[in-house]
Amino acid sequence: MTKNKSFLKNWATEFAGLCIGFQILVKAFDKLPYFRHYPLSISFLIFAGLFVTIGSLVHHRLEKHIKHTHALFHCIEGVVMIISALLLFDKGKLRMPAFILFIGCLYIVLGIIGYTLNKDNYKRLGRPILRWTGIVLLVFGVVAIGLNWNYDKDPWVFGIAAMILLIGAFYSIFTDWILSQMGKFEAAE
Repeated sequence: MTKNKSFLKNWATEFAGLCIGFQILVKAFDKLPYFRHYPLSISFLIFAGLFVTIGSLVHHRLEKHIKHTHALFHCIEGVVMIISALLLFDKGKLRMPAFILFIGCLYIVLGIIGYTLNKDNYKRLGRPILRWTGIVLLVFGVVAIGLNWNYDKDPWVFGIAAMILLIGAFYSIFTDWILSQMGKFEAAE
C-alpha cells in the first residue's frame, strides 16, 4: 500500500472513531437528567464515549499494547447500542429499540469474530462465520417484515428489512465468492 493511501486509511479510521466517540458522549449527556434512575448505564456510556474518543486519537499507540484493538472497539460499540436500546425499551418504545438491540448484538459478535479470527484459522472459520451471519440476517429480516406487517406497516421498516434480507441472502449464497474476493483484497495489501 502506498504511503498516501496508508495515511488516508489511518486518518479515516481515526475520524470515524472520533465521530463514534462523540456520538456516544452526546447520547450519554442527553441521558444525564435520568442519572438517578440509570446510574450504571449512563456512567458506562460516559466512560465508553471517553475511551472511544481518546482511543481513536491514540489508536496506533493503543494497538501496540492491546492486540485486538479494533475488536475491542466493536464490543464497546455493541454494548453502548444495547444499553441505548434497553433505555428506549424502558420508555415504552418497541420497534427502534429492537432494531438497535439487534445491531448491538451484531457489533458484539463482530468484535468476538475479530478477536478469534486470525490468519491461522481464517480458512477454517471464515466460511461458517459468513454463512451463519447470512442466516441470522435472513431470520432477522423475515421477523422484521412479519412484525411490521402485523403492526405498523411502516414502509421504511419494509425497506430496511428487505436490504437486510438481500445482504443475508448474498452472504449465505455467495459465501465462497466473497471469501475469494476477500483473499484477493488481503493479497493486494
